[in-house]
Amino acid sequence: YQNELQIPWTFTTKEFWETVRSRLATGGLAAMNIAALGTVQSSLVGVLTNTGARVFTNVYETALWSGRNASHLVLLTTLPPDFSRFSSQHFSEQEFETASAYLKTHLKKVTYSHDLATLTDNHAPLEWLMAKDILRQ
Repeated sequence: YQNELQIPWTFTTKEFWETVRSRLATGGLAAMNIAALGTVQSSLVGVLTNTGARVFTNVYETALWSGRNASHLVLLTTLPPDFSRFSSQHFSEQEFETASAYLKTHLKKVTYSHDLATLTDNHAPLEWLMAKDILRQ
């Protein structure tokens, strides 16, 4: 869906993350990159991570690039992530160490909040969340 303005809503709901969790191996990790248009403090990122935290016990988020349009990495897992067990076979040792060190120091744990929305198959207003961020500029 890279040529779309936004992620399909079906990939953002509690029910979607329940399906992902059911298919992960023990200690498996799911990741999502979220483009936050217009702001680093994104309503969209907040609601997406809160929805994930409703399903996963360990959700982490970091801004990979902060500017007017920020990019956020979200990691979701049932166990705390252990970056040392990931293989570096597809990266140079330096690239792997740099990325691992960055994630270890920049990831923020997200905990579920009843005060934030949870996206569901019956309620996933992504357009409104994106518009809210863009209009906030």
